[in-house]
Amino acid sequence: MLQRKNQRSSESTVGMLHHITGDLFSCFNEHALAHCVSVDFRMGAGIAVFFKSLFGGVAELKNQKKHSGQCVVLKREGYFVYYLITKDKVGHKPTYINLKLSLEDRKAHCVANNVTRVSMP
Repeated sequence: MLQRKNQRSSESTVGMLHHITGDLFSCFNEHALAHCVSVDFRMGAGIAVFFKSLFGGVAELKNQKKHSGQCVVLKREGYFVYYLITKDKVGHKPTYINLKLSLEDRKAHCVANNVTRVSMP
C-alpha cells in the first residue's frame, strides 16, 4: 500500500490541463502517474528514485523492450504508472521529439484503457 503524507496544494486550470502543486504520490488512488526515464531505467536521482522505490518493476519495464520516444507501462493497485522514455542513457539530455512521441504513445494507451487522469511532475 502506498502511503505518503498529504501536503498543502494549490490548483489552477489551463485549458484541459490542471496545474496542481503538492505531493504527486498522494493522488495515486485517483490518477495514473507518469514521469520521464532513459532506456536503461537506472532511475537513480530525483523523483525517479521514488518511482523506483514505490513501484519497483525495473525488470518488468526492461522486458517490454521499448525505445526512446515510447512509453512503458506498469499496473499497480489497479492504476497505471507510465514511464516516458525520452533519452537513450541516463547521462544524456532528453529531446523534444522523444518527449512528444512518448506522450503520444502514452495517450494511445490512455485512450485504449479509458484513463482520463494522469499526474506528472
